[in-house]
Amino acid sequence: MEDLGKIAGFNIAFILFYAVALRMLTSHSNVMEASMLLVIMQTLFNFIMSIVHYGNRETRKANSYLLTTFLVLIIGFGVCVMR
Repeated sequence: MEDLGKIAGFNIAFILFYAVALRMLTSHSNVMEASMLLVIMQTLFNFIMSIVHYGNRETRKANSYLLTTFLVLIIGFGVCVMR
């Protein structure tokens, strides 16, 4: 459970960081596309990390990354449409 808290915490902090940074640095028309791209990249990273950890027989970390993948999808695309 400790791994899930750390991994999810870092991912949520990263979502908040790029959501705020994109809104401050880009125009409103580009925010949605850039946010979607970053959410997709973060989701792929988490999914690949879960596969790597399953391959190394570290099932706790693998499960944490897999759950965080879904968490990023749920929260991340909600952040994309915020105005």
